[in-house]
Amino acid sequence: MYTSILRCGVRDPCLTQDSVPFVVTIPDLDPGTVYYVIVAGVADPGLATAQCGFTVAVSGPGADVVNVDFDAGPDVSIGEGESTQLNATGGVGYTWSPTSGLSGSSIPDPIASPVSTTIYEVTTTVNDCIFTDQVTVDVLRLIQPPNTFTPNGDGKNDLWAIPGMADYPGAVVNIHDRWGQRVYSSNGYREPWDGTNDGRVLPDGTYYYHIQLNQVAGRSAPYTGFVSIIR
Repeated sequence: MYTSILRCGVRDPCLTQDSVPFVVTIPDLDPGTVYYVIVAGVADPGLATAQCGFTVAVSGPGADVVNVDFDAGPDVSIGEGESTQLNATGGVGYTWSPTSGLSGSSIPDPIASPVSTTIYEVTTTVNDCIFTDQVTVDVLRLIQPPNTFTPNGDGKNDLWAIPGMADYPGAVVNIHDRWGQRVYSSNGYREPWDGTNDGRVLPDGTYYYHIQLNQVAGRSAPYTGFVSIIR
């Protein structure tokens, strides 16, 4: 679904205003064909410029506003700590918002590094009209460390298995007890933690992890949290 918002203003404000919202639903149109939406003034319908400001919303697969091909680009998914380059096309001059996580707010192709899923909006001006479009940067959690496991030797949930870790052979995993003493350290995670420290069984309780994935594309933000041993 493509949606473009058109807001055209007038130099002199209207002395009186009215609001008459309406929706025009049309059947499927022919591809590659230009259709026109005309907003005309009351004095000379079809020819005169509209006297008051107005808003036109055009939506539907492949919809564009006539004579303008403006697009914020496709939605994208990235992992936590990763970046992506946005690429708005069409128009002259750009303003992005929000600015958090962007390398610039007035260029067509800023680098986006949001810490969580963010909808960015970009506006441009063409022939005194403001066009707005949006793009969503979906931030995905790359791994999901469980917050508990039960190393009691029954063959069920005896290891702290972390889904997705096999994709990051360069990961560094450190685990500390509540006093800050390191009880487990690993470069890579081929052998999941079994709840011991150098072969010594650790007591039940809460332990704290720090995981650095060390991806080929660059280091992402570390994963931190806690895991409980329950026997």
